[in-house]
Amino acid sequence: MGTRFDLDMAAVATELRADLTRLFDDSVNMAAESIVNGSGITGSPGQPVKDDVLRKSWVTTKLSPTHATVLTDNEYAEPNETGIPPIGMKTYNLLSPVGGRYSISKTVAGWGKIVDAAIAKQGQGAIGWGGSD
Repeated sequence: MGTRFDLDMAAVATELRADLTRLFDDSVNMAAESIVNGSGITGSPGQPVKDDVLRKSWVTTKLSPTHATVLTDNEYAEPNETGIPPIGMKTYNLLSPVGGRYSISKTVAGWGKIVDAAIAKQGQGAIGWGGSD
């Protein structure tokens, strides 16, 4: 009887790990989508796309099962996010009619909603793990 219980527990643990991995992956993908293209979940407008260089410069990297980054090395990313011009420039105008400011800030602020959406995507319903309840 102990062996069956051990096998059952191992199966549940494996399923939970798979679910958590899928939850993490879905959450990271939704966060990257929010930053780059915008999101109705977070209210992020996404990156300006006048010439599409900034939008295409974002890279999502999964570093471990529970650590990922969404980064760019584009010099205009910070001014586009904050509206603060680079040193030596008096003003920094957002020229694109698509996208806008604060995509990263809105994504970070909406992280709980992203996690809830990832949970719902798994068919488990939003149970408040992400803190949006």
